[in-house]
Amino acid sequence: MVFKKKKEELELIIQDHNPQIIRLQESNFKENHIAPLKNYKGYSKNRLEAGRASGGTAIYVKAFITSQTINILSDLEVLAVQIETKEKLTICNIYLPNQKKFRKIDIEHIIQQLSTPLILLGDFNAHSPLWGSIKTDPRGKEIETLLENYNIALLNDSTPTHINIANGNFSCIDLTLCSASLAHRIEWKMESKKPKLDTFSEMVDDEVSKLSNSNQSNINEMVNTFTTILIQTAEKTIGSHINQTFKPKVPWWNDEIKEAIKNKKEALSIFKKKTKPKNTLFYSKN
Repeated sequence: MVFKKKKEELELIIQDHNPQIIRLQESNFKENHIAPLKNYKGYSKNRLEAGRASGGTAIYVKAFITSQTINILSDLEVLAVQIETKEKLTICNIYLPNQKKFRKIDIEHIIQQLSTPLILLGDFNAHSPLWGSIKTDPRGKEIETLLENYNIALLNDSTPTHINIANGNFSCIDLTLCSASLAHRIEWKMESKKPKLDTFSEMVDDEVSKLSNSNQSNINEMVNTFTTILIQTAEKTIGSHINQTFKPKVPWWNDEIKEAIKNKKEALSIFKKKTKPKNTLFYSKN
């Protein structure tokens, strides 16, 4: 999640559900920065070695709940916070990008540093039929072994947790684990992201009502303003997506290579039409 781009969507989720705790993946905060969120106390583990804002995890806890961060020794992107309500509870948030290799022992080392009961949530980018994937990959095997040998329960119910916008494929890569003693007390549920049409209508009505007090008299200006209201409100409440049909450029591509390929095709065309020794030589040179 890129916080700046998703903040308005996050605020709508807060408005609908009033969550006591929020955890974010790929928060993309710079250095030791954490973006403020009204009525919440924020904690973050930011990626520093990339040289730019990327990756990272964050946890937000309602301001009235007593909470404190827990120092974790690990080279993984992991953040833990202990909250205290009727009882103490440890919340651990972990992000394991595809390029980051890990072993079961790395997760065990994290768990050993946490007090129980605990809830461990994360984007593991791991696949296993245990949580809804078609097949098991090496990362999934590590988590499977962890579940077999540790007093940890898996809460996922095989419902997909991620959709690849590029191809529309669903996957289960976000896992929720917890102390076995907590499993019977927690209900795990994935909420589908549905267009908030009622909220859309209310927000449009509110913005349009402000137009009556504007000094705009030109019909074209009013149409442009109204169109902007519709688009911006739709992005906040429904979401947007741009279909990319082009192939991304590879880093070594340049005009010289483009011209060489063009010449190669032209030479091949001549060679096919007139198969003569001189044309064979011309094609070989190109």
